[in-house]
Amino acid sequence: MGLLLGLLTPSSASAQVMGLKPRLYTTGSTLRRAFSEVIAHARVSTVQIYSGNQVVALGVIVAEDGWILTKASELGQKVSCRLADGESFDATIVGTHEATDLALLKIDAADLTPIEWEISDPAVGQWVVTPGVREVPEAIGVVGVGRRKIDLERESGVLGVQLQGETGAPRVAHVFPNSGAEMAGLKVGDLIEKIDGVTLTGRQSMINRIHKRNPGDAIKLSVLRDEEELEVEATLTSREISNEFLSRIAVQNRMGGDLSSRRTGFEAVIQHDSVLRPEECGGPAIGLSGKAFGINIARAGRTETYALPADLVRPVIDELKLQAPSSVVSKE
Repeated sequence: MGLLLGLLTPSSASAQVMGLKPRLYTTGSTLRRAFSEVIAHARVSTVQIYSGNQVVALGVIVAEDGWILTKASELGQKVSCRLADGESFDATIVGTHEATDLALLKIDAADLTPIEWEISDPAVGQWVVTPGVREVPEAIGVVGVGRRKIDLERESGVLGVQLQGETGAPRVAHVFPNSGAEMAGLKVGDLIEKIDGVTLTGRQSMINRIHKRNPGDAIKLSVLRDEEELEVEATLTSREISNEFLSRIAVQNRMGGDLSSRRTGFEAVIQHDSVLRPEECGGPAIGLSGKAFGINIARAGRTETYALPADLVRPVIDELKLQAPSSVVSKE
């Protein structure tokens, strides 16, 4: 299989797939193993980011003294990092960069292996390899679209209820399945008196307040149910999840798995077709040189993953280092 890298281009590889044994193209593991040598250096520079006991993102070592770059919007308040050798460290979130959705972390470690950067963008049709902490890549794909801008598409959060009542506390008339309202335990007939302590004056006042919030935001509801006052916390979802009838595009996009919560609003991305889970974003995107041409920043669709180009990423690292508190810098 080592000859595969030297002999096949992406186009010729697709022509060869019908000749592969079923286990090669149904599991993909054997094909991914062929790229193990490509990521031999990069995987040592890749880390898993944990929030509690859950992996929430990948990250990349950008300096040997413990500086790590990752995807900001997937992080919890407390995070830790697991290196390729299995060692784990508590991490400090030094700073975040809204425009790129990147965060810089610092761990108390030395003599780490920083990633090597590629100086140019890959061409359309070239291989993309995503390393994790294992010897086998997490995914492989092909560049589909060259550098382009992704405009911000702001999506309001959705509670997932139908409301009645033009004045006073709105009444819940229907609770949609798989919504934040259902998960919070709201029931038909509930009167929602307040959101985050603010008294509601009808259904439109509640709609207006919800529309100002984002998917993933938590809100506190003061609810009257059968003359009993309740305090309920609900997490807003996206409209796709809360709607009983998804659009065809939404269904197709989600057939391949969950999408990243932040997947728009980037000055420049390189699009490839690697199938990554949201928690596999934040790490390096590697070409056949073994160097990182960018950072995988979002799973945007069934066959769409976005990578931030290296020349956009590297200045952000320097900018975020300047945000580091003296207590973090003094540990270097």
